[in-house]
Amino acid sequence: MMLHLQSVPARNGLIWVRHGLKVVQRQPFALVGLFSLIMLVWTLLSLTVVGSLVSVASVPLVSLGFMLASHQVLQSHTPTVQVFTQPLQLTPERRKAQLLLAVLSAVLSVVISQVSIWVAGGAMDQLANLAKSGTQPDPAAVVAAMTDPRMIQATFTFFGLLALVSVPLWHAPALIHWGGQGVIQSLFSSTLGVWKNKGAFMVSGLAWTGLTFACSIVVSLLAALLGSPMLATLLQVPVFFVLFTAFLCSLYFTFIDCFMFGAPKDLAVPPVRKGAAVEMITQGPEAAPAPVAAPPSAEHESAPPAPSEPPAPPAPSAPATPAVTSAPTSDDKPH
Repeated sequence: MMLHLQSVPARNGLIWVRHGLKVVQRQPFALVGLFSLIMLVWTLLSLTVVGSLVSVASVPLVSLGFMLASHQVLQSHTPTVQVFTQPLQLTPERRKAQLLLAVLSAVLSVVISQVSIWVAGGAMDQLANLAKSGTQPDPAAVVAAMTDPRMIQATFTFFGLLALVSVPLWHAPALIHWGGQGVIQSLFSSTLGVWKNKGAFMVSGLAWTGLTFACSIVVSLLAALLGSPMLATLLQVPVFFVLFTAFLCSLYFTFIDCFMFGAPKDLAVPPVRKGAAVEMITQGPEAAPAPVAAPPSAEHESAPPAPSEPPAPPAPSAPATPAVTSAPTSDDKPH
């Protein structure tokens, strides 16, 4: 599949945020459930050093999995955990490229961590000793260790290097999956795509940050009004899950906006077809729509369709897989 690198206005960053939220609105339980499952697996893997490396290595596949999940939601399908294995079920070349990208992600994370520890110097050891003391650490000592200039430098170093590394890795999994590119080419193309649209990415990042802070303030105020500080903690977890799920879903729109047709200006909620439930009951589970097949293979490559107007759910009697849509008209592109 030929991909066309393009530049979009900075205001498109807000479109990505809005579309990510709308996709979650269509399938909230399925999408948030997938994110909850990923968080559970990562938590269990983090109990060991090897498991932590596996968690970091899986980040590119997880991001691509949520792109595929967004694609399925726009096709009126319910995404399942298969979205995380579909990228590895294509040609051997693409499977190898995805695995190499995962290894690269793990290696880069180790390098960033070691550089940050080196910058922190003895400040990191002091903080670790306080955590391992076995008794309740002195709050003043903890604050002193956290505000150590070396710790502040290490924090800025960590997040700065993480931001730099995320640029080539941002679109790389999707470029391998849908574009059939190699690892080096996908990293280079991803860097170009992010750089040419840096304005939109900055607006998107600011919007997600502002939305997160706004939700935290609302939850805190609600808990204060009800006189229950514990309520703030209980509400912040599901709110965080929803927001982060929407962010991962918005990655799909950053990809199609930077490399394909341009994200649609709006996502209309598809109407519910009357009689669909009756057909499902009368015809049995065999009549249920088939899951969306993994897009492209070496023999037959297909692009994710332009989600300008998500199609109506397919009739249960005739299962269908998503087809390549025609190139969008000028009305589909953001102005």
